[in-house]
Amino acid sequence: MNHKFRTKPRAPELRKHQTALLDALIAGDQTRASEVIEDSISKRWAPTTIYIDLVSHSMAEIGALWHRGELNISTEHRATQIAFRLLALVKHSYPDGSKTGLHAIVSGVAGDTHLGGALIFADLLRFDGWNVDFLGTDTPNDAILEIVKSNEPDLLCLSVTLSEQVSAAAETIKIVKSAAPSTTIIVGGGAINNNGSQNSLETADYVASDPVTALKWTTERFDLGISAKTIQAMLTDLGGRIQHFRKEKGLSQQQLATASKLDRSYVSAVEHGKQNVSFATLKNLSDALDVNIVELIDD
Repeated sequence: MNHKFRTKPRAPELRKHQTALLDALIAGDQTRASEVIEDSISKRWAPTTIYIDLVSHSMAEIGALWHRGELNISTEHRATQIAFRLLALVKHSYPDGSKTGLHAIVSGVAGDTHLGGALIFADLLRFDGWNVDFLGTDTPNDAILEIVKSNEPDLLCLSVTLSEQVSAAAETIKIVKSAAPSTTIIVGGGAINNNGSQNSLETADYVASDPVTALKWTTERFDLGISAKTIQAMLTDLGGRIQHFRKEKGLSQQQLATASKLDRSYVSAVEHGKQNVSFATLKNLSDALDVNIVELIDD
């Protein structure tokens, strides 16, 4: 995804944020929870890190505490609602990735009312540049088939949280494969690897419980690696990063142009992906922005 230039936290710092977020969610302190997420965003952590290693990690911990009887259901529900608000905060703080031209449909299968996993994967696909239709939870087979037939997506993602919903997912796969065999189907969720569920879903193209692994698979399946990117896409990503850092520093285009010894119109063209740049120019821009040049060019 085109947000990999953002920093990766060191393990102690990540653990500190995980502890602070977990405590805030258990206490129902939305303000404090938002501060933890906003601090992670300000540090330019990758959205995948915030989604998976912070929010999802904390909710998994809270779920485990509830199952052990150490938290009541109202505390768990309150934490879940705050977590959804945090995910929205992250989503609106990061732009979608460079458009791939690929289309995905993400949905919970019939009977699955758990929203979190499917929502997270839908957003992570958007960060990777996919056009995503998110259907939410508990979607009947006929509704999924209807939108697949009408929209002809490249990818159908089914979320299965509980073991008892595996049979519904298997039936959905069977119906879709029969009517739209060219659609790639991936299944994920908490039910995977439980009670032989993966064997029951063998007709899917890919089955995974881990959204990060699933994203890597889609990148390989649809050849979305860096080598597949056009020069124009790279310039657009570069311009977006420069603009992000400029705004983060509170600089106008003219101020950045002056500091980097460039013309303002040239800086504008670079930010809009309409201007190729030399290494020397990148060095001037990185110095003016006070960031490592790798953060501008590393994708």
